[in-house]
Amino acid sequence: MAKSKETIKAEIKAHIQSRGGGYSDWYVGIATDPQSRLFDDHNVDKENGRWVYRECENSRVAREIEEYFVDTLGTDGGGGGDSSTRHVYAGREFSPRAYTVFGPKLVATRGYFQDRALESRCLGARRTDADRPVL
Repeated sequence: MAKSKETIKAEIKAHIQSRGGGYSDWYVGIATDPQSRLFDDHNVDKENGRWVYRECENSRVAREIEEYFVDTLGTDGGGGGDSSTRHVYAGREFSPRAYTVFGPKLVATRGYFQDRALESRCLGARRTDADRPVL
């Protein structure tokens, strides 16, 4: 069953925020077959969890949600679909980067790494406020 427009917007926003990156790193669109658009056309990695789609009440609601993300929040996308399209989807392409490594590197982050393979090759030290010296 289709959810309300505001519920779908909130769920997609929460998904994007929980998976990292700015809104401009994500693509939001509408499609009759969102899985095909995400995995075949946009090459989103099915296993990495950086995708979501929801069924809307009708194509008008799907288009309004798409326009909200593209025009208001600045995601990539827009312009697809037709009058029968009822699914809105969001995805972030999986684009690993290669680094030239000549020695140890120091990587600082406020959260967990998005790339678990990189994190497994690092020595982590979680700092807390108790670790700070009192001046």
